[in-house]
Amino acid sequence: LAKIYRRSPLPRPRAEKIIERAEIVKNLQLWRAECVAESLVLWTCLRAGDHPAVLRVGCRNIFGHVEAHMWVELDGKPLLDIDNEYETWQAFDEDFAAAAVNANATR
Repeated sequence: LAKIYRRSPLPRPRAEKIIERAEIVKNLQLWRAECVAESLVLWTCLRAGDHPAVLRVGCRNIFGHVEAHMWVELDGKPLLDIDNEYETWQAFDEDFAAAAVNANATR
């Protein structure tokens, strides 16, 4: 899908427009999207438009209960962080999606 999008003669939408649309969909709460699906869709749309989005994975420990989370950052800022939970997560240092792309490129 991203390859077709990149080859399209249509102008690529600005990152702000993509994020705005994602926020609208998230706020409508038509379905409960998990952070993995939500982040992968947003990250794919931004990267297909040549925006330098970063896919992050992190965890947190809440009273002995470890939780995992995935989110997208653009220019170091978390996207779709409606509940302002970003600071409660500890991100792993590596951009996992970029590492996977680089690993596939060297094969």
